[in-house]
Amino acid sequence: MEKHKVSWLELFYDLVFVVAISSTSHLLTTVNQQPRHFFAITGEYLLMIVPMWWAWAGQTMFLNRYRLILKNPHYYTFIQMFFVMLMTASFNLNFNETYFTFLLGFVGIRVLTIVQYHSVKRCIDNPADKKIIQLLTNYFTFSLVLSSTSLFFTGFPRYFILFFGIFLDIVMPLINRKTLRDSPVDVSHLAERLGLFTLICFGETVVALIAILNGQTMDVSTLLYVIVAFVAISLMWSSYYAHLDWIIDKKQLTNGQLLLYSNLFMLISITLFAAALHLGHHPVLPFRLINLLFIFSFLLFYSTKHFIFIYHPRKKVAKKTVRKIIGLGVFVILFGSTAFVISVTPIWILAVLVVISSLDNLISYEFELEK
Repeated sequence: MEKHKVSWLELFYDLVFVVAISSTSHLLTTVNQQPRHFFAITGEYLLMIVPMWWAWAGQTMFLNRYRLILKNPHYYTFIQMFFVMLMTASFNLNFNETYFTFLLGFVGIRVLTIVQYHSVKRCIDNPADKKIIQLLTNYFTFSLVLSSTSLFFTGFPRYFILFFGIFLDIVMPLINRKTLRDSPVDVSHLAERLGLFTLICFGETVVALIAILNGQTMDVSTLLYVIVAFVAISLMWSSYYAHLDWIIDKKQLTNGQLLLYSNLFMLISITLFAAALHLGHHPVLPFRLINLLFIFSFLLFYSTKHFIFIYHPRKKVAKKTVRKIIGLGVFVILFGSTAFVISVTPIWILAVLVVISSLDNLISYEFELEK
């Protein structure tokens, strides 16, 4: 496969998701107004953020494989950006009000993806690529038609059918991962795209801190909270990006599924952490719930990050490195269990996460010697 760098078009496309991520995260922070519905609102948040991520992932994977073949990719991308904006504007905890525009946005995104695959199929001579394109477009079309039939239902059946169709759309490439190996991705390009998308997610944590500081820059307790939180965020960022470029084997032949889908969990973990930052300052929710959100999001980030590094290394990771990673992960779980039982203010949780992140940064990836 011919290697290519991230294009300006792809970076322009990402701008829509800066707003999309911010919008969905803002909805999650409204739990302060409805503390009894914490888990319900969190669940609705996930139902919104997964289709948003899939819109980005679908276009990213297509451009990774076929951008150099597709004629005039900017036309498709611009139109898709409009549908992403429409879908994002439809994110609402009262989903009945915006169901139709959400569905229209999602259908528009997926139809364009399918059309792009058909457009390049005519220009490809490789039978393996043609087979994969036909496979993907068949599955995507089936899932899209299924989601669209939700129009004919109301209440729970409507949303079950809608999201079941989206679920099938997402898992079908996973089920056919062995077939997709016949058309390997450009790992270098994919890793760069995932790194940039994760950076957008980290941007949401900075937005959270600025919002907390707004109008309270002279408040000592607020300043202390923001300083501790920013140190934690910086250490989390460092633990990911300090290893991303030199650990991942960018020459490997892979379908890219593990890299791509792990990025969803990175998105969820960082945006949940950003929401916890909002909720942890002048908390309305019980400390235990806020602390649970902090620790769960951190543990998800920690686990996903090391999963990416362990399964995509240049060389096989040494067992002692894996043991260190597991050991620190177990400590996070034990700490989380203790913090859930013994209620403490969120700033103390952040302080401990700073220590844990510091230890995480000290973990040096070592590789087994080649025989």
